[in-house]
Amino acid sequence: MGRPLAATMLAAVLALGLTTGCEKLLWPVKTDKQVEAAIVAGDWQKVADLAGTWHRRAPRDPVPAQLMWEAARRLGDLEGIAEALKEMDRMCRVERWDSDRVARWGSHFAASHDASAIAWQIASYATSDRDEELRAAERAIRLAPDDWRSWCRSAGAHWHAGDNEGAIHDASRALTIRPNDPETYDTRSVAYRGMRDYDHAFEDINRAIALAPKAYWLYEDRAGIYIRKKDYEKAVADLSQAIGLDPEYIDAYRQRAWLRNIQHEDDLQVKDLDKVVELDPFDADARIGRIEALGRTGHPEDAATDGPAVLGLLRHARTAGDLTSRGDAYRYLGRQRSALRDYDRAIAKAPRWKEAWLGRGISHMLLRNCEEAVVDFTRAVGASSEYADGYLMRGWALAYSGQWSRAADDLDLVIKLDPRQCEAYCGRGLAYENMGRTEDALRDFAESRRLGGKAADEMIHSHEQWIDYEKSRRERGAQAAGK
Repeated sequence: MGRPLAATMLAAVLALGLTTGCEKLLWPVKTDKQVEAAIVAGDWQKVADLAGTWHRRAPRDPVPAQLMWEAARRLGDLEGIAEALKEMDRMCRVERWDSDRVARWGSHFAASHDASAIAWQIASYATSDRDEELRAAERAIRLAPDDWRSWCRSAGAHWHAGDNEGAIHDASRALTIRPNDPETYDTRSVAYRGMRDYDHAFEDINRAIALAPKAYWLYEDRAGIYIRKKDYEKAVADLSQAIGLDPEYIDAYRQRAWLRNIQHEDDLQVKDLDKVVELDPFDADARIGRIEALGRTGHPEDAATDGPAVLGLLRHARTAGDLTSRGDAYRYLGRQRSALRDYDRAIAKAPRWKEAWLGRGISHMLLRNCEEAVVDFTRAVGASSEYADGYLMRGWALAYSGQWSRAADDLDLVIKLDPRQCEAYCGRGLAYENMGRTEDALRDFAESRRLGGKAADEMIHSHEQWIDYEKSRRERGAQAAGK
């Protein structure tokens, strides 16, 4: 068979670019022929050396950093992997990782070496297009069905596409060829986690850690399984282990800060978010989280620079995620109308972006528009049926509207999804209290206090005041209508 259609079309585009003088526009990719030759030959030590030289020569180019990582993985060099990951992370924080450039290089390499399985393996990993990723992996398997890396790449592609069963199948094939590869055990573990098969997920991730005990990223992946099982203490312990192995592992700080929030450990959350902002001053979400956490600790003035900083970072927001983050910043700053405009724009770009629906619903609640809030929270949980935050906020909006039974049902769902959710017990207790179920209400208030301590009492009092205000407003409205 000849080269695939995608490669043929690519060659035509290249030719067009060269003949029209548009090559910079169509294909701004720098290559290194020595590196490419070493890759095709499978000389990964040479690839590592050459990619390192290339990286020192062009420190802002993401391609050599990606190849340093690839070579280290092929060689089983954990220190090399860690060094390459740190460099890629630095580029993400300072230079901004150019994934499109990496993808273009991967496509170019595969088109130039169409008969090389390695080229297609790299093209599969380099692209962010899920269909292209899977097609490239399948091409690699056809060219080299006995190469464990082809199957490993295919497993990753299936996982990215949401096909956990396909990922498990292909990872298992890879492990029959290379039985002691920690990366493949990690990939299969993540797929098992997606299928809620936690026993097999733990078995695989523990095997990966036993094979590579200094691979700090594996502890974060195991923490992800503990989080799914609601075992937050063990998740925090694993994230702390990852940070101990690499004190600048920013993803572990982010994840641990999120867990501190769930556990109502606001001071510890602030410390982790401080570290995130120190490592990545451009992380708008961390700054937003810090504003919220400092507000709960009674020190909102300490975040005085975060709000304007977030708005500055996202002043050119275009994606649904960035628009949602800027909307969150406006919301925390009390500028609800500006927040609603950004949430509207985010939803227009990505109608199933649950965080935008959630944020817009909260802004509606803060503007005392509870009916609109319920509609938005319903859209949020419609986009993700296990979205605990969506059910929690809809439960509160229903409670404020006096719909006690529906509120209790939603908050009951939250507790099933997250049994440590202090605010859900508080809300369900208030709903039960207004339904006349006094004993059930007292049990929920007691559980809320057990989980949240003093903060739970303040939460109950605050929500009682809000509910009383909404009750009186409805009564005034009914009286005015009766006149």
